[in-house]
Amino acid sequence: MRDYITSVLLVIMLLFSTLVTAADVKLNDQNSIEVFRLELTKCIIDGVPHNSDKTLKSDLGVSIDQNIKLIEYKVGDEKTRPAIYLDFQILNSGSNLFAISGGIQITVLKSGISPQFETRSFSLNSLHLAPLVGVLTGEDLLGDNSLETLTEFDLSREILVVVSLRLSGREKNSDVTYIFEKEPHERGTMKDRFSYKFYYGSFRNREYDSLGLFLDDLVVVYRDETRLFSLKDFYVEEMGILEDTPHKGMSTLFVNSCGGRAIGKLFLLTYNADEVINSQCLFLDSYSSWEFRDVDKDGIAELVIPHLGTAYSTCNADNPFYERLVVWRENRWVTDSFGEFPEYYAEKYMNLEREIAKYSAVDDRLVVYYVYYMLMSGLSAEEIASILEKLVTENNLVVRDAYYESREWTIDSNFVQEVLEEAKKFSIEDWF
Repeated sequence: MRDYITSVLLVIMLLFSTLVTAADVKLNDQNSIEVFRLELTKCIIDGVPHNSDKTLKSDLGVSIDQNIKLIEYKVGDEKTRPAIYLDFQILNSGSNLFAISGGIQITVLKSGISPQFETRSFSLNSLHLAPLVGVLTGEDLLGDNSLETLTEFDLSREILVVVSLRLSGREKNSDVTYIFEKEPHERGTMKDRFSYKFYYGSFRNREYDSLGLFLDDLVVVYRDETRLFSLKDFYVEEMGILEDTPHKGMSTLFVNSCGGRAIGKLFLLTYNADEVINSQCLFLDSYSSWEFRDVDKDGIAELVIPHLGTAYSTCNADNPFYERLVVWRENRWVTDSFGEFPEYYAEKYMNLEREIAKYSAVDDRLVVYYVYYMLMSGLSAEEIASILEKLVTENNLVVRDAYYESREWTIDSNFVQEVLEEAKKFSIEDWF
């Protein structure tokens, strides 16, 4: 029987060697670069999870020796392509095992508390005890350096490679699952049992020399080792936890990022001692500051955003800088409504009115701010048009384009109406 098994293994190894020779693509240091390593994070034997340990063996004496990584590679003059490189051996030190079958599953997790993911699976049934070395990129998994395209996979996200094996022994069968995850550049802990993993993208990743593949920063947040959400963006700037926010007994975890363009993201996860209440992504300007402040002194904090927004702009190059409040309502963050905080916005437009009255010619952006804050204080479009006309007439104001002083603007009721319509469109969940 031992001679028979040895003969079968020799045939399998010979077949595997033939596939290696037939491979179309050979990777070397000149045409491929390691972007991320994947580490063994969990081993599940017959339904029982174990901590990651390369030497951990099943009851049938099977363990795994592996090197799995994300790479980018080039073939000739073709453009750079991403791939997952698999190099592992299934090791058997027992005498009762006679067959191994199973498969590989590649999973790309998406953001959010719900377990959304994309998967792709490959069978290992024909490989048995033979070692597997290969690259997954544009064709079927055949052997060494075969290709299965991953172009549609977002390699900046969390990637899991799961190897599931069915071990057949003389007296019993056993199921073993190995889980491999991208190795983070940084691990950290925060308050209230929260932790995170941080992956640097191409922008500030100095550990790997990329051929050209662009990867965003990625931060993954956990509570009690349960994945809650991930934020992927050009540059993840900061994260932390604010206690008694939005009100006493609640806390809010935040992750802030810069999109590298006009758009940034602010993830807010609000919870109490027992449960996560809400997880939400807000879209802000990349360069906007923000703070929590109890504006109306009612014990519930508002999110104050000095925001480069879309209220309205007569300017050629920029939208105006104006402030907006985001409120906690029905366990969710929402943009405030016209007239909801009349005193807060009235103070702002009256300060601007005093500022505008000092000049004979004013920047058109100041007038936009002025009109916008009057709208937010609850005044009607008709009331604002009347106040604005009086201000311009009494002070003999000339309103000039902020970037082209030779161009002047007519500020009338039509102007006010346009600002009103644009302000109505603003949303912290989708404004770009």
